[in-house]
Amino acid sequence: MCYTKFVNLIMQKRESKLFDYLLLIISSFVNGIKSVYAKKSNQFLTETHNVYTYNFYMFLISFLIMLVIGFSSLKSLNLTTFILGSLYAVFLVSAQVLLIKAMNHGGVSISSLFYSCGFLIPLFISIIFLKEPISFVQILGVILVIISFVIAVEQKEKATVKWFAFAISAMICNGLVGFIQKVFKLTEYGADQGGFMIIAFLVGAIITFFLMPKKEKSLPSKGFMKTVLVSGASLGVVNALNVYIVGALPAVVVFPSVNGGGIIAASLLARIFLKEKVSKRKKFGILLGLVAICIIGIAQNI
Repeated sequence: MCYTKFVNLIMQKRESKLFDYLLLIISSFVNGIKSVYAKKSNQFLTETHNVYTYNFYMFLISFLIMLVIGFSSLKSLNLTTFILGSLYAVFLVSAQVLLIKAMNHGGVSISSLFYSCGFLIPLFISIIFLKEPISFVQILGVILVIISFVIAVEQKEKATVKWFAFAISAMICNGLVGFIQKVFKLTEYGADQGGFMIIAFLVGAIITFFLMPKKEKSLPSKGFMKTVLVSGASLGVVNALNVYIVGALPAVVVFPSVNGGGIIAASLLARIFLKEKVSKRKKFGILLGLVAICIIGIAQNI
């Protein structure tokens, strides 16, 4: 089934918002899988097969998957979709690279915290400029999501000015990814998600290809490719679902849930499959985040 037919099938199911919320949960779960495999990939990274190599293969796999299931979308490809898809790729790659830079100059947890708070950018834009409604209870829910991020962070490294610059930049780019999703869905070509994702992952693969080190031309190991295969497939699914969900549910529900839900799913999956220890503080942060997301969703439907 091609991507366009799949989207049309989903649209037929939208008589019940429950289906849209189910896709939101699936997106968060798959995002958690991607994060777990990103952590797992560290054991395969070397000077040659570094994070840029990893991202190149990840974008390439996502592109190939989207090309297969959304090939028919290329017939209706237009300039608007091409431009927005390219911008989406630029911000997505930039967010990943800047996050890596931030982690290299500071703590992983605190860098991830800043990165995750990027959801505030498309949320504010949707509320202020697009006049999307938000209730007092949902505002409290969003605040609780941010607090849950802070509680879950276990920062030991000392922050620097350089780290702060990378972290803020990563947060902004991550927010702009959500903003482009929203803009695309508002255009007359918003239903052409197949073409949009194909362009985005193709441009992303091209950008990361030129960021790859050229010191050595050895092929990646089988372990590396197995890991990046799952990560690439997860990246494609998550972004495709998110682009759809942005047009199906309010921003106040989508953006906090996608970011908070992804962190919760990643923490739970890492505990189950990677046997990572979870402190009481982090457990509380995860539980608070889950409650906050539930509050936002319930408030939207009462």
